Amino acid sequence: LHSTSRRQRQMCIRDRDIKRNGLMHNLVVFPEQREEGMVYVLLSGERRFRALNYLQEKGDATWNIVNCNVVVTPLSKNERKVLLYSANLQVRGGFSDEAIRRQAIAEFITCLQKEPYNMSREEALGATKSVSTVNPRTIERDARIEEKLEGKLKELLNDKFLTRSECETYLRFEEDIQDEIAERFAKLQEVDCHSSDTEDAGKNYVEVLRDLSLIHI
Repeated sequence: LHSTSRRQRQMCIRDRDIKRNGLMHNLVVFPEQREEGMVYVLLSGERRFRALNYLQEKGDATWNIVNCNVVVTPLSKNERKVLLYSANLQVRGGFSDEAIRRQAIAEFITCLQKEPYNMSREEALGATKSVSTVNPRTIERDARIEEKLEGKLKELLNDKFLTRSECETYLRFEEDIQDEIAERFAKLQEVDCHSSDTEDAGKNYVEVLRDLSLIHI
């Protein structure tokens, strides 16, 4: 429900902005041959397209859908992903949710290292910085976390049980050590800090913390 209401608020904001200023960022479409004939597939701008349709249905639209970039050359799956990520990183500033932003940046860098771009990792990182409004140092940190932080610790970060700064201290460890750290944090996560038996809860909490402290020795 929370996610739905947030999307509705975002849609209302987008509706008002388009009604006031028009379509500031182009939709991107590409042609695709299907059984029923040639159709144009929306590659970037789904939410803007929905907002325009909503305004037209309400009779409030003073703007027609004319601001479209049409990609006329055939696109590979990887090229489509690059265009989509590039548009999102520019228009949405790298996404508001940190976890989604990190994943998008890492995927964009990976895509740029494949055909037909064939960039090095550093070149792809530089290209990501050039299209995104996110601070370049934040992009570097996002990419490093996604590339080097192992699955269990990354889950704890995405669940906001761990902070970015905490996780960055663990990047220097190998996979097996990161797994051990994650397991110990999982134990801490299981501690019932709201138990009616506050003495036992506190004791368990201290024991887990004492165990975790061995990681830093």
